[in-house]
Amino acid sequence: MIHHVIITHKHSDHFYPNDLLFRRPGYASKVDDGPLFVYGCKPAYEAVYKIEERENMSDYLKAIEVTPLVPFEILDYKITPLPAHHDERAGAVIYLIETKEKSMLYAHDTGYFKEETWEHLKTLTKPLDLISLDCTASLRTGWRHGHLSFDCFLEVIDELKQLNVVDEHTKIIANHFSHNGNANYQTMADEAIKYNVIVSYDGMEVEF
Repeated sequence: MIHHVIITHKHSDHFYPNDLLFRRPGYASKVDDGPLFVYGCKPAYEAVYKIEERENMSDYLKAIEVTPLVPFEILDYKITPLPAHHDERAGAVIYLIETKEKSMLYAHDTGYFKEETWEHLKTLTKPLDLISLDCTASLRTGWRHGHLSFDCFLEVIDELKQLNVVDEHTKIIANHFSHNGNANYQTMADEAIKYNVIVSYDGMEVEF
């Protein structure tokens, strides 16, 4: 069973809160092993909380508000929301996720990182093991506000390398594509491999 969900932002292509109604008895097959905890910044948190309260679902659903740059813990994971270069009204963040052994940056729906995010990443004492980074515009060029194209994706990676946040051992994944990119999987993968970048695909699993 899934007990914890972290939400990047309120946009409906990433988060459709009415789906949480199916956590109720009669829809979910197992609801007696504790609530589903849903974490998000204020806009996402408020959407979940409204459902929790309106539908009297506190036994099955718990909204947890998180704050950019303030770490929180889930089981053995330390999770830090970092400001995304995306729609601030949607409470957009990316997530730095760490254990004692491993670390990853989940950075979808963001353009070139905000200064606060860069400053936090500078504090890391060892390189990331994995980064999954927005590449919405694929092989188009110049997308650096709200989303990234592959040329700007590489700018972010180069900056992270200069900061020793990414090194030769970091798995770098281009993710979060759309029809705006003028590329299919193979054309994107053929270009990305030149830079040791992995292109995501449906059903892909990564160990690191």
